[in-house]
Amino acid sequence: MIVRQKKNGITLIALVVTIVVLLILAGASIAMLVGENGIINKAKQAKRENLESQLLEELKLKVIDIQIQKQGEATLQDIVDNLKSDTENEYIISLTQIINPSEVEEVTDVSNNTEIYVIYKNYQFKIDDKKEITLIGKMEASSSKYMYAKTGLTCYLDTTLKGTKEENVWKDASGNGINATLHGCQWNENGLYFDGVDDYASLGNLDYGNYTLEVICETPTLNASKVIIGNVEAGGYSIETSENNQFESAAYINGKYDLLKDSSTIEVDAKYKITATCNGREHKMYINGELKNSSTTENGLIELPDKNTIMIIRSKS
Repeated sequence: MIVRQKKNGITLIALVVTIVVLLILAGASIAMLVGENGIINKAKQAKRENLESQLLEELKLKVIDIQIQKQGEATLQDIVDNLKSDTENEYIISLTQIINPSEVEEVTDVSNNTEIYVIYKNYQFKIDDKKEITLIGKMEASSSKYMYAKTGLTCYLDTTLKGTKEENVWKDASGNGINATLHGCQWNENGLYFDGVDDYASLGNLDYGNYTLEVICETPTLNASKVIIGNVEAGGYSIETSENNQFESAAYINGKYDLLKDSSTIEVDAKYKITATCNGREHKMYINGELKNSSTTENGLIELPDKNTIMIIRSKS
């Protein structure tokens, strides 16, 4: 009689199936952890919302305390005077919604106003004459390094301001009503995301003989020529990235494009603030507040684009 010993083990097919299943489970776990609706992003959102609620409550308690001091008859002037005398906290107060904190003029008399705007711990709030407080949103860093041109503001789009983001519209915070219509691009935690293929936001006709364009952006991919914002069509102006991974500013002056390039290389996922300004004669480009390139054209004239080309924000060539 022949006795054969049975050997226990695992087949190659079973091993492959096991590995595939483990990879699928790992992928699902990672997506649950770091995906757009993942645990980490939800935790960040909850932390942000908790901070916003805390600051709103602190400001409400401050106003209530002023009301108590004034026996329920506190005015906006009383609130302004009290905030300005607070030695423990810093406030920036304005009669209008604050876009650039460095340009806010000192407020003294609010007797004819029905509302004021206050920046408290880097968040902006509105306080009306009924003592109701509304959170506007988080402010960008107010370092003068990042402030260049805001005088004569035509359009201001800011993803950090509450009430400016709708499903298909990015509302103009300047008060001029130049809203951006969104085509495919999606809101996420960091701002507005463009797929680099056919997503864009349209602003309509913004044709001027002198201009300043200013954008804050991150570039997740490189090695491609992309228009960030512009209305170029045998005329007009734009801010772009080149195939050499550099920022460029183009302005159509006296029948040809005057192109400014930054010599430094763009870093993936780094945040940049690019400013381009031109009056026909002088053309300048700033990166993060530092002048990177400039040109001068005697008797220069900016020519408007053909075919009523609209100003668009996008990330494709």
